[in-house]
Amino acid sequence: MLVWRKQTHNKRLKGTVNAWHFWCAVIFVVNLLCVKLVCALPAP
Repeated sequence: MLVWRKQTHNKRLKGTVNAWHFWCAVIFVVNLLCVKLVCALPAP
């Protein structure tokens, strides 16, 4: 029982870590696009 609980906890933790990396990457890409857009606006 204890081993099963530990494996379930590790799976849940791994999913959370993967989701955190995913959202971090999404925010990074959105910020990058916004910076490119802001830099492109003043240029004729």
